[in-house]
Amino acid sequence: MFDHEPSPHEVENWECILSTNKSFEAEMLKNYLMDHEIPCHILSKKDSSYVVDFSSLSMVFVYVPVDFAEQAKALMADLDSQVVDFEDEHEDGQEDLD
Repeated sequence: MFDHEPSPHEVENWECILSTNKSFEAEMLKNYLMDHEIPCHILSKKDSSYVVDFSSLSMVFVYVPVDFAEQAKALMADLDSQVVDFEDEHEDGQEDLD
């Protein structure tokens, strides 16, 4: 019963660009793509019968229209390559608010 990963549904004119078991990751990607004016939808296959956020019981899929798929994948790759520096403080301990 639990020995296979669920696969994204085939949706006409839409392509699945991300399969994850982290809802927040899918939401962050959706917001990033929407900021770049790429239509995006999330399909959650999270089983409400189980309180888990891992494995195949909580898969989430991110879909974009086929016409936007290549652009969305390029933005995903760019996002993955970005380095976030959380230690952006001045010597006096004040945070940089730029």
